[in-house]
Amino acid sequence: MTTLPANRSLEAAPWDAVGSRLARSIVVVSALSGGVCHGMTADSFTLVSRDPPLVMVAVAAGGRTHGVLASAPGFAVSVLTEGQSAVATHFASRRRPPGWRQFDVVAWQAAPYSGAPVLLDALTWLDCTRRDLVGAGDHVLVLGEVLSVSSGTRAQRPLVRYDGHYSALRDG
Repeated sequence: MTTLPANRSLEAAPWDAVGSRLARSIVVVSALSGGVCHGMTADSFTLVSRDPPLVMVAVAAGGRTHGVLASAPGFAVSVLTEGQSAVATHFASRRRPPGWRQFDVVAWQAAPYSGAPVLLDALTWLDCTRRDLVGAGDHVLVLGEVLSVSSGTRAQRPLVRYDGHYSALRDG
């Protein structure tokens, strides 16, 4: 058990251990601003509200995605399927090409509102207007209002991250 004295931060190892025990859906977040496009893999995505339909994703403060999202009017989220771990790895890699070229490895289309790429083979995708950016430690929480969605065409399961690895859900 790790306990904290007053005014102390939690060390990284226990915090990372807690995070590894939470199963999370894997998404690709994309944004387009002034002709600059960027996408990234995220596992900190959640539905926030039904009325209005709001979602939230956390991105690293000061990172490339944060820079594009801060100036973009909207963003898109593609929820990956269990067979898309290579796509998740690609969009998480710092070695992928910048800009539009990073999307050369996937089939995509421009989302109706944001114009950001949505992945055609995704389980579902959401197109959002950016409502707010909220600083949260070393990350920024991006709140978006969903303007358009697609439920995809295939009955597949989502790709999840658990214990540091990409996985598929199993029947209980």
